[in-house]
Amino acid sequence: MDSKAPRFILDDLLESDVLDLPDQEGRHAMQVLRMQFGDTVELTDGKGNLAIATITHAGKKHCSVAVHERLSEQPIEPAVTLAIAPVKSMDRMGWLLEKLTEVGISRIIPVITDRSERRSIRSDKAIATMQSALKQSRRCWLPEWQEPVSFADFWKQQSENVFFAHCMAGEKQLLSRCVPPGQPCTILIGPEGDFTPEELQLALENKAIPVSLGEQRLRTETAALQAVITVHLLNGKL
Repeated sequence: MDSKAPRFILDDLLESDVLDLPDQEGRHAMQVLRMQFGDTVELTDGKGNLAIATITHAGKKHCSVAVHERLSEQPIEPAVTLAIAPVKSMDRMGWLLEKLTEVGISRIIPVITDRSERRSIRSDKAIATMQSALKQSRRCWLPEWQEPVSFADFWKQQSENVFFAHCMAGEKQLLSRCVPPGQPCTILIGPEGDFTPEELQLALENKAIPVSLGEQRLRTETAALQAVITVHLLNGKL
């Protein structure tokens, strides 16, 4: 495999050995990268599949390739889900999505809380940011993106351990000491103003496990990335 070959995303990667790059990817290959007939490219569908291909048609806006090798990448196990109140700055939110994709995460759920500074987020922009990071980091698994949900509705869809990170007083364990290695988990990170006491009570009623990330007070996006990395380290994935 040519590790220096540009990587592109193609949803229908398994349908044929002769493929057309999507319009945006084709324009990037032809007009930005100035690729030519015979050049090697890598293609991924973001679902663990990777194809090595050669350009067979190089037009100004159109690019066709022929696949000559197929590979696959195993997902990171156990699965880690991050549920997070979207931060106010989209630049900071974009940075977080980029880093989560780079380190590897299974699913991201935006959760709208009482103190959320941002109550909506463009899913197309979020996915585009993750796709760009996927190509740059040369991974093959795109995190699953879920549409934003309310704090109350979030609990209706949970079936695994939820580790609830908050800054309020009360009994908490360090995340690094309570995550069972080898088991899927969900980490819930609140907004800059933290959760409300009512939200804390609802989380406890749903058997969430209150956790601390340490004595320092972190920005929402920093706390989220630290928590995910902590779980990966516990599972020997970094």
